[in-house]
Amino acid sequence: MIRLLLLLVFLLPTDAYAVDLDAIRAAAEAGNVSAMTTLGGLYHRGVGVQQDDVEATKWFLMAMERCHAGAQTIMGMVFLQGGEDGKARYWLRRAATQGDHTAQRQLDLLKLKPSEE
Repeated sequence: MIRLLLLLVFLLPTDAYAVDLDAIRAAAEAGNVSAMTTLGGLYHRGVGVQQDDVEATKWFLMAMERCHAGAQTIMGMVFLQGGEDGKARYWLRRAATQGDHTAQRQLDLLKLKPSEE
């Protein structure tokens, strides 16, 4: 269920669905990395909560540190958009080596290989 919510957070318009914020937050606080990533996405988009990139980043970083490839890809893209290429490449490579196809495609676009250090 958390994986479905994660997909919904990034693929559907913000008014297209309702989320159980309490359940997602409880799961995230209990250590569920998919829930951490979902909660970060909710804060990033302002779905069910006040939009807050600082809070979003906090949840994404917690999931990233626990090797969640989806969170690593998201933050890699955020770092890339912010002009922090070194951090972006680092996190995209980590996600790509776990099989994240989005990270692999982005690295291909950057002319990098996932195993490149």
